[in-house]
Amino acid sequence: MYNSLVTACKKSLEFQKVYFQNKRYFIPLEILSASCIVYYRLKTIKPNFENIFEIGPGSSGMSYFLSQYKFLKDYSYTDACESFYMLQNLVNMYCFGGEFKNFALEFIEDNFYDPETKSKAILARQKREFVETRQNIKANAYPWWKVSHLLSKKNHFDIVLSNANLQEFSSDCLHDYLLLSKEILKDDGILYANCLGLASNNTPESLFDMIYELGFAVYFYYSFNNIFYTNLDKLDCYKNQAIALAPACESARFLLEDSSFVERFSDIYLLDDFKNGEVCGRKIINTKELEILGIKNIVFIDDKPNLREKFQEKFKNLNFISLDCRRAIVPSLCLIKDTHKEYEKYKNRPINFYKMSCGLDEIDDLYIGCSNMDRFDILASLKNDIQKE
Repeated sequence: MYNSLVTACKKSLEFQKVYFQNKRYFIPLEILSASCIVYYRLKTIKPNFENIFEIGPGSSGMSYFLSQYKFLKDYSYTDACESFYMLQNLVNMYCFGGEFKNFALEFIEDNFYDPETKSKAILARQKREFVETRQNIKANAYPWWKVSHLLSKKNHFDIVLSNANLQEFSSDCLHDYLLLSKEILKDDGILYANCLGLASNNTPESLFDMIYELGFAVYFYYSFNNIFYTNLDKLDCYKNQAIALAPACESARFLLEDSSFVERFSDIYLLDDFKNGEVCGRKIINTKELEILGIKNIVFIDDKPNLREKFQEKFKNLNFISLDCRRAIVPSLCLIKDTHKEYEKYKNRPINFYKMSCGLDEIDDLYIGCSNMDRFDILASLKNDIQKE
């Protein structure tokens, strides 16, 4: 995965050199790291997929990865934002070269009409010579006014990818895109949403109402704020004892709302010298109160390494355990339609919008989109590896 990300970053820098001649070029880490996670997640869910349609590619992060993908036969996309569409055109011309076709451009004859002489001026002056070539188009850009042309590709796509926009569509537009997706997806295809977008026109509730109404089932769904702890067995040594979770951050909710976690301990507090009150009915205490209560077990639950080191040094005379905290880099929703073999299994799956969302029966890091590396470590490593070459 990391090597693909390095290659994509290098390609982006080369693209900038060609189209934006400057001395300084930026590494679009946020865009490309998110696209990298999505790319590998899609390859895990649909191994060796061949045809993919993307709704709203934005800055075209996926193009840097799909152009590396050996099984690709058809990458089609559409967008309604003019500035993005222009950038996408440049990126895909660079990434795919002669394998890219933009359907916004009409075919032009080898002459033009002169309105003054009412004649085909160039044709009258000279004959042009042409060579017929064989096209192998892999990337197709459909402007929004030609998106209906995709209906000719019924049951064609393995994946429809929505890039942070489902909640931003008007109800009519959302309805049309969901119906289009259902028409062009293969029976076992998936509609994968990389983030639901800003809740400007639809709420999660109204979005999912329409999803169910049109015959989709939720294969899995992770919200943006999901946090995952992978080594809770470390805490077995604190069983039936009082613990203090530190600091009093939002991620504490994901533990405190899990009854199987809470039942392990005789009591649970949250430790924070800069906050007060409660989280999920558990009191926030400061360092002085910690001493008064005689609590000896500190459980660090944040994902910031520098903060962990400060807490570890401050409470070095107490029992200190740091949980492996991983955040979902990219929120994700995966839908299957009513022709999918697993539709009956998932069609009535309950969705919890604001807490831990439902997931696949077996969860792995590629599905939840987690990274073991801090983004600044990734950036430093990327810059170093790119400069080497």
